[in-house]
Amino acid sequence: MCKISLIIPFHNTPISYFKGCLESLHSQNLLECEFILVDDWSTDNSVSLAKEYVQKDSRFQYLWNIEWSHNGGARDYGYQHAKGEYIWFVDSDDQLSGENVLSIIYKLLKEYNNPDVFICDEVTFVLGTRDPQMMLGDAKKIQVFPIRDDVLKLYYDGNSIVYKNVSGHNKIFRREFLKEKQFSCSKRAIHGDLIFPMMVALASSIVYIDEICYYVMYNPVSIGHTRVLAENYAMHFRLIDHLHSIYLIHKHDYITMLPYIRNLTIGGLLKSTKFAYAWSLNDENKKR
Repeated sequence: MCKISLIIPFHNTPISYFKGCLESLHSQNLLECEFILVDDWSTDNSVSLAKEYVQKDSRFQYLWNIEWSHNGGARDYGYQHAKGEYIWFVDSDDQLSGENVLSIIYKLLKEYNNPDVFICDEVTFVLGTRDPQMMLGDAKKIQVFPIRDDVLKLYYDGNSIVYKNVSGHNKIFRREFLKEKQFSCSKRAIHGDLIFPMMVALASSIVYIDEICYYVMYNPVSIGHTRVLAENYAMHFRLIDHLHSIYLIHKHDYITMLPYIRNLTIGGLLKSTKFAYAWSLNDENKKR
């Protein structure tokens, strides 16, 4: 039985970043999982590297996305092929924080009665080293919201976990929950991660652990980062139409979340711009 499916779209990811990502997956000590590598029309050596890991680790799968569709469509394509109890969407230039991340997370999922959503912490690196270890979370660092009413209360507390991070990197979803809520990613939105807090808003149960499980390795030429600078900002707001279509399906659940989603849309743009600006100021990267 597959316990967790990790879906990793990639499009010409720089080899040093991509190898770091794949190695962090290959080192995981949980055997009952799958790593779905979705090739979104790559034209460089990243394809060869992906196939290399498929050959040496049976947990890896290689899929070729039939239509170049940015990150969202590739995520959807991988999701359609996933068999795990839980789904985790991982960027191809990022890393898990230690070899026991998946085994610890799955243990917590079972211990806390299979929540719809599991949320952990992440940290972003522009430059510098990192501690490659994840500590086992203790009870004091775990928050459990077992029923729908508890989840809704989070949205009335500006300091709650739902306001900490817009991204999908730190969120793991029960596959049947995504299926029930008709999950799909917007194919053409720049900041497609905004669909993930929308799914959190529809959850009936959440478990949060105050531990860093995910490293965002800031890469200025990644799928998500480059397009903020290279394409029209107006494209970002196409996602609003996608969120509106979800609203029509889940009207009663979504109506109280509308201001929250709107703020996250603006926050997503600001966050992307902030990291792009920080990178541009770095002398070492200017020389590349």
